Amino acid sequence: MRKTKIWSLILFVSLVSISIVCSASLNTSTSLYDLLNSQKTLVIGYFDKASSDVYDKYDKLWKPVVQTVVYKSLVCLWAITNPFDITVVDTAKDNLRKSILEEYISLDGKIKRYELWLLSDYTWLSLDILAFSGKYTPLINQFQTNQLLAISWLIQSVRDYTNQNTQLINTISNNITKIESVNNWYETLIQKINILQNWSFSWQSDFIKNLNTSKNLSINILDSNLQSQQDKILKRYKKLTWLNLLLSENKQNLLNIFSQDTENQINGIFSWYYDYIKLTQIKSDFLNLKKDFYSWNNLICSNIISKYNSTTEKLLLNTQSKIDWLISWLNISISSISSWWLSDLFKQSALKNIKNFYSKRLNSDLQLFRAFTYQNIDSLFNNLLNIPVNNIITWQIVPTINLNLPQWFLFTKPFNLNEKSDSIKILQQLLLQIWLYSWSINWIYDSITKNATYLFQLKNWLLIWYENRQATRWWIWPATRNLLNKLITNN
Repeated sequence: MRKTKIWSLILFVSLVSISIVCSASLNTSTSLYDLLNSQKTLVIGYFDKASSDVYDKYDKLWKPVVQTVVYKSLVCLWAITNPFDITVVDTAKDNLRKSILEEYISLDGKIKRYELWLLSDYTWLSLDILAFSGKYTPLINQFQTNQLLAISWLIQSVRDYTNQNTQLINTISNNITKIESVNNWYETLIQKINILQNWSFSWQSDFIKNLNTSKNLSINILDSNLQSQQDKILKRYKKLTWLNLLLSENKQNLLNIFSQDTENQINGIFSWYYDYIKLTQIKSDFLNLKKDFYSWNNLICSNIISKYNSTTEKLLLNTQSKIDWLISWLNISISSISSWWLSDLFKQSALKNIKNFYSKRLNSDLQLFRAFTYQNIDSLFNNLLNIPVNNIITWQIVPTINLNLPQWFLFTKPFNLNEKSDSIKILQQLLLQIWLYSWSINWIYDSITKNATYLFQLKNWLLIWYENRQATRWWIWPATRNLLNKLITNN
């Protein structure tokens, strides 16, 4: 009995001792957490202030410089080869913040291990926590100093180079200003036209739908009739190897012209909005300018120096004048847009005129196709003995292609009907430059673009042994992609 009391007393003393140690440990770890969080708040606050100061200096000092035409001129002259990039600041700031937070997590883990093992000596841990701010304060100062020095150095470089080359900088700056002015005015013009078009579609949706339906129906009818004629002729004259290629080319040309003419007819109905013919001229002039001085909506600096001449100056002035005149007309139209309304009689008359146009053109284009067909049949028959019927013939297409593409660009996949992408825009530009496509660049793999692709395949004998499999037509499979990519990389 006495032994039992003794052991009970020992157990009680032990529990009390453990409780006292745990309580002391808990109080100590709590104070360590408080110390750590205060250090973190101090360091992060200082870091945020330094970062804010860098961004503030960037916005006030360097950003206005970048937006000037003088800076763009210096970039064109390669006087600025390593411009200050805010993304570099972002990366440096993010890396430093990540390092600060990793240090905080590491110290937090040390406190947790202290709690787990009930260590009695925490002096070393307190010293580590107190060293937190001492470690990162100089790193934050260095980050701030480096970025501010980079901004100051570039600003001084811009000033020095500008002062030393004033006349040259002024000439290039004036050229850039004139080019960008026309570009901005053209975008304004298109925005105003879109306002009118959106009004047309919202208030005259049924009428617009009927016009587009009749247009698409007529194109499909012409396509079907031409293809039917082509199939009959090819079936009759199987030995004329080149006939399929010639007929496909002529068919595509007729479809392209027909599509453009039908679009003009529809736009002509709304000619009171603006002068559509003048808009077409402006678009043509602007695209010529853009081809020479822009690539992917970025200025081509080398061309501004080498290609800008008196002809460019005249074209810019004429285009600007035409745009100003048309915008004035559009402003009047937009201001009175609520008073416009198309009567049912006008709509019926317009649709009737459009259908009459389609009917005449369908007949005339079919006659042109037939005349072209029999003219070439006679010519091919006269040279039949010189045609290598069973040999694979490869046409060498070596046009001068200037698409201003990134070096990494390649066609990597086929396109589906009505798919829209930047790669399809490039395909259309390429086919346009090798005279297989003459429709607008609309980024869409539509029927016209498909037919032009099919024509490219025929012209280069990419469908040998597969011509009867219609599923392979227009499909940009590996052989077609390889030749397209070869045309791009060889130029």
